[in-house]
Amino acid sequence: MKRLLFLRLAATGLARNRQMSLPFFFTAAGMVGVQYLFRYLQAAPAVEGVYGAPAVRSLMAIGANVLAFFSLLFLFYTHSFLMRRRKKEFGLYHALGMGKRHLGIILAWETLLLGAGSIAAGLVPGMLLAKLAELGLVRLAGGPVDYGLHVDLPAALATAAVFGGIFVLLLAGGLRQILFARSLALLQGEAKGEKPPRANYLLGGLGVLTLAGAYCIAVLCTNPADSLALFFPAAALVTAGSYLLLMAGSVALCRLLQKKKGYYYRRAHFVSVGFMSWRMKRNGAGLASICLLSTMVLVMLSGAASLYFGVEEAAKTRCPREMCLTFTAEQPGELTDQNRQALAELVQRETAACGGAAAEVWSYHSLQIAGVVKEGRVMTDRQGMDEALTFSQIWQFVFLDLQEYNRLYGAAESLPAGQALLCLPQGCEWPQSQIAFAGGGSLPVARLGAAPTLSEFTVTAFPTAVVAVHDLSEAARVLSPLKGQEGQLVVEQWDYAFNTGLSDAAQKPLYDRLCAALAGKVTAGRYGRYSLSCENRAVWRGESLSLFGGVLYLALLLSLVFLCGTVLIVYYKQLSEGYEDQSRFGILQQVGMTDREIRKSVNSQLLTVFFLPLALATLHLGFAFPMVRRVLRLFGLHQAGLYALITLGCLVAFGLFYLLVYRLTSNVYYRLAVRGGRPS
Repeated sequence: MKRLLFLRLAATGLARNRQMSLPFFFTAAGMVGVQYLFRYLQAAPAVEGVYGAPAVRSLMAIGANVLAFFSLLFLFYTHSFLMRRRKKEFGLYHALGMGKRHLGIILAWETLLLGAGSIAAGLVPGMLLAKLAELGLVRLAGGPVDYGLHVDLPAALATAAVFGGIFVLLLAGGLRQILFARSLALLQGEAKGEKPPRANYLLGGLGVLTLAGAYCIAVLCTNPADSLALFFPAAALVTAGSYLLLMAGSVALCRLLQKKKGYYYRRAHFVSVGFMSWRMKRNGAGLASICLLSTMVLVMLSGAASLYFGVEEAAKTRCPREMCLTFTAEQPGELTDQNRQALAELVQRETAACGGAAAEVWSYHSLQIAGVVKEGRVMTDRQGMDEALTFSQIWQFVFLDLQEYNRLYGAAESLPAGQALLCLPQGCEWPQSQIAFAGGGSLPVARLGAAPTLSEFTVTAFPTAVVAVHDLSEAARVLSPLKGQEGQLVVEQWDYAFNTGLSDAAQKPLYDRLCAALAGKVTAGRYGRYSLSCENRAVWRGESLSLFGGVLYLALLLSLVFLCGTVLIVYYKQLSEGYEDQSRFGILQQVGMTDREIRKSVNSQLLTVFFLPLALATLHLGFAFPMVRRVLRLFGLHQAGLYALITLGCLVAFGLFYLLVYRLTSNVYYRLAVRGGRPS
């Protein structure tokens, strides 16, 4: 009978506090459903039919892990709001003679009801919507549609285990707060007095400096590979800076506003600034969380959507012709004119056998080497490469003979024997009068040419310099001493690209046939010894569509969860602050403040606090824009206009959504704080 009493008290407590418990319940259920969808899609049979199925499965596994970690943090944060509301009730039970062990039993029943209910409420719709989610992923990834229905029991059990563990941790945290709290502290609950917040200008200034450092990294890092490597350190700085700025700096800002008597002693500002300064220290973490969640949603959606909708342009950048073959010689000198001609004839025969013809042929023969430019010399040994601090210090040198250069660029350049024409990437400079390789030879630079514009030289993480010489034998003479260096590789390469005249579907058999005919190593003789890299635009587009579709789908699901988290944090903030401010606004009404003046003060306060995270998130997005754009270049997306348009669209859509949330939650705050819970 006693156990049933505790169960009834737990159920009654949740029902009485449904303004707090129901949003928590439905949010937890939604996270359970999305977790099941990730795990279901990770093993869904239909995913096998898309290009790059292993990559898609890996993305879904990453999504499940990220969501589990976020759910743990977010549910802990929102559960603290529930505990603050329940402490007074638990304190009353304790004052009436109930022991803390009994309070723990009530809390355990509440956690069981919330946990079991939300897991069941999330899994059932998750299972029902799993096929719809699978069809959406397959549609984005460009795979075949399978309308078969099935339930993934291992995915359901894994999801239940993850969230069961989260609710056990929530129970442990709640028990710690009850068992180690004094009776008076429980009775005071959320009404417990606070010390007046002190402005910490040091931490606020540190937050500004931290954000400035992150912004400098985002703007000043110009190399795409460096941008990718520094993205997460910059994100960590933004996270730390946002929390410091909104937790310490916001209090300092309120204190400065209070010192400005002309601003502070006005009816519209006196109450709003006073209330804000009192709660900013405690609620700064919530505002920072809203800001960072908003930033993550905007960055994820804009980047993923740009990749997906820019896949056609990326495919053309990656594969300038429908079929692109790269032959790399085992030993320089083996890709002779005769061998290259024989390989070209073999490729043309295989293409004709599939019903196509090699047209618009684009080819070049080159020597290539990578090195670190240091003190006017190119360091190509392992030690020199290891000393590179960033990718921008590593250069790729592509040597072409002058005849090849003129043919590729449509130029009519001439060079004295033994000298070089150096073409640098845009924004790069070469202050030396020669190209000197440490441990090798050197070439005098006759003059600088135009920056290479051919996509074959730009799809790389390193700055690429094209060096035209009178004859490739001159480049071989300069580079030949480097072949013995540890870890060094002088590459002789022949690129051969052409259009086939075949449909995308017919190109796949030709791609497979060429890979089979030219696979592996060819023994010495007719063709020489080489290794082959073969890419087909249609195949690459299909694989990229699958990968980028999976990335977009992952971003959409995670953004949905982050949006729900943002809404719930905002709702709980408005709800808890509304309860806190009831007595304060009651006093203001008693001393003669009208409803209109109170409403104006409330709007001033809410607008400042509510839109501060959005303004800071917009600032983060603006500084992240050049860094993300450079990262997208690594995937072949060079359309800055497309990324800018998608980013602006995401920002406008999110702003409208945020405004809607503000309108709904501000009414909740006004009804509780000013009207004592009565309808307005």
